[in-house]
Amino acid sequence: MTILIKPSLKCNMNCAYCYELPIRQAEKGFEWNLVNVLKRIDDVMAQKCHDTPTLHGGEPLTLPRNELEIFFKTMYEKNGYGGI
Repeated sequence: MTILIKPSLKCNMNCAYCYELPIRQAEKGFEWNLVNVLKRIDDVMAQKCHDTPTLHGGEPLTLPRNELEIFFKTMYEKNGYGGI
């Protein structure tokens, strides 16, 4: 299974089929907080969950590069994998 993480609804594309476009246009959403995301993943994993943490969007690659590097490095160290 997968732990689906939506860090942001931000996107640098404008796809006609996007189901999140109305939410982005209404400027509703949430802000990425790396520390909180990593803590929540630790909480879930502590419950003997061995699912794959995976980033989903919006477009996750619009996040700050240094934070993406920390996220994936941490996921690799803890789980041996992580996804996008």
